[in-house]
Amino acid sequence: MPEDVKQDFNEARQIVDDSPKAAAALLRLAMEKLTQDLTGKEGQSLYQNIGDLVDDGQIDERVQQALDSVRVTGNDYVHAGEIYNPDDREVALRLFELVNIIVELTITREKLIEEAYSDIPENKKKGIEQRDN
Repeated sequence: MPEDVKQDFNEARQIVDDSPKAAAALLRLAMEKLTQDLTGKEGQSLYQNIGDLVDDGQIDERVQQALDSVRVTGNDYVHAGEIYNPDDREVALRLFELVNIIVELTITREKLIEEAYSDIPENKKKGIEQRDN
């Protein structure tokens, strides 16, 4: 998990019992930062970043749904007068699970695969490239 995303995640974890709505908003912010890292584009909304990731084939429909769940829930919690769910803590805890899944699918697995592939000797990689061309 990128350090700036981790900081927001950990802060949300520290406050979830006292303020689940604030925790949800922080998790939404963390996903905005993560999607900026993944797209390489700053200054766009989380909504736009998710769309770009889908268009570029970087995320599948399930990750998109998880990101939109965090986005919409976090948005609803920060807009005055909107009540999302009577059990705010349970909703916030579910968002933590979604964020962990999103990070697992977009960063952790990719990094593991890249590291494993980079360990393959160059002559073996050339054989793989020949097979695939």
